[in-house]
Amino acid sequence: MTQNLQTTTLPLPTTSTMNSQLKQTLPALAVVALIIIFGPKLMNSNSIAPTPHAPTIKEDSKGRTVMLHSSNWKFEPSVIRLKKGENVSLHLMGIEGDHGIAIPGLGIKETMAKGGMSLVKVPTDKAGTFEFFCNVQCGSGHSDMQGTIIIE
Repeated sequence: MTQNLQTTTLPLPTTSTMNSQLKQTLPALAVVALIIIFGPKLMNSNSIAPTPHAPTIKEDSKGRTVMLHSSNWKFEPSVIRLKKGENVSLHLMGIEGDHGIAIPGLGIKETMAKGGMSLVKVPTDKAGTFEFFCNVQCGSGHSDMQGTIIIE
């Protein structure tokens, strides 16, 4: 049994056809490249807590809660103003890295691990300026992690 096979010759694309197709697909390739490069950063930026803004302060009938975030190598906010006798708590939140906070003049010593949160009552029975600092050796910027609580 004999079969007749026909062969078809396909035309090769010309340079102008290839340039036209490349011009049509280039924007899509650029978008894909940007997603691959920047996508992971965008996905991780809000995975634990929002970092680009200053921590908020909440007030209600029970008192005030001041959000205090720790990241590599800073506290935010670094200056906290309180009133003597005020009912205040610090809501400690670790944003980046493993840190701690020590406020010797107020008897506060806590850890602030990445993703961790804790609520600490601040004694405001005496006025003064109270320095705080990171009490966990956290790397090259460790000595920069400091701040002040002012009770007026």
